[in-house]
Amino acid sequence: MIAVEGEGATYWSRWRGPSGQGLVAGSGYPDKWSATENVLWRKPVPGSGNSSPVVWGDRIFLTTAYDGGSRLSLIAFKRSDGSQLWESFAPAGRAEFTHRKNGHASATPITDGERVYVSFGSRGLFAFDMNGKLVWSQDLGPIDNYWGAAGSPLLYKDRIILYQDQRSGSFIVAFDARTGKQAWKTNRNASVGWGTPVAIRAGGR
Repeated sequence: MIAVEGEGATYWSRWRGPSGQGLVAGSGYPDKWSATENVLWRKPVPGSGNSSPVVWGDRIFLTTAYDGGSRLSLIAFKRSDGSQLWESFAPAGRAEFTHRKNGHASATPITDGERVYVSFGSRGLFAFDMNGKLVWSQDLGPIDNYWGAAGSPLLYKDRIILYQDQRSGSFIVAFDARTGKQAWKTNRNASVGWGTPVAIRAGGR
């Protein structure tokens, strides 16, 4: 895997952490919890969702859905005390079919400390600033993969990369992280899938 450098290496900024491997450096972390033991605070989350929280500085971000996926949002909480800072909604759009055990807010956001990038499947890919203002959005087209979208985006250098495997029309696509302009897109001969891309070094590249 490609090692994360700079400030991003100190935060849990994406699905499965900075490198995408689910690893944490250091020691001394608690290994057991109860309703009260090793719990700093507890706050309710509105709506329903399956995304993992991501952390940057004193902010925690996660996604949620309301009304059967007709409303989708990104929520920011204060890391120190759990207070909700803001909630921003994606513009209205198409809603996809999801399995009853899945939902419409399953992909985990990713952040670089300046923007938070969120994939909502058939609703599209969105970039918000750290105060919840929508910066840009991109339509990904209708997603059809039995269970609903779940793959999370990857931020590599100045590109947001997302792949979507489905019953037909599978693809991997990259967008300019600053402008949202499509940089490239490659069609894939693949069936349904729900993975998240990772960046590796291979063959000197």
